[in-house]
Amino acid sequence: MAVCVTPRHILQLPLFQSTAQKLSYPIPAGYPAFFACCKYQPAHNPAHRLILLTLMRSIPAVALATLIALTGCHSPYVATTVSNRTSRTIELLEVDYPSASFGTQNLAPGADFHYRFKVLGSGSMKLLYTDGAHQDHKYDGPFLKEGAEGPLIIVIKETGITWQPAPTVAAGK
Repeated sequence: MAVCVTPRHILQLPLFQSTAQKLSYPIPAGYPAFFACCKYQPAHNPAHRLILLTLMRSIPAVALATLIALTGCHSPYVATTVSNRTSRTIELLEVDYPSASFGTQNLAPGADFHYRFKVLGSGSMKLLYTDGAHQDHKYDGPFLKEGAEGPLIIVIKETGITWQPAPTVAAGK
């Protein structure tokens, strides 16, 4: 059995007997066989220890920067659900809000339509739709301020419209 003397301890290497006898440099403990055949030993190189220490010191800074970037990138939006609780298909649906609008061609009885939007500016919402009997309907909704955020549920019933905004939607900035 060959014995290699290192600065820190003595290693007995039964697997590398012939290789260890030919080498004039120490083989550190725990290194796989491919390090026994080359003269490069990264753990005993002072430059590698310095680089590793520098990288380890930068890990908390990188983690903090990532956390700040992720929490600072929140964009407020209103998550709207329009529900058809009538017995007829809604053929054309349009929801107007400050600075834009959205809608759909058909909304079946009992179906829901989901849409998210960002409020830019301030103003009232409006709902316009054409029912299965080809009658146009128009309803005024809540007032939205820029930065409004949260859920908004619009329920279309046979008797009229129900607007259910969350307190944060009506409040805005």
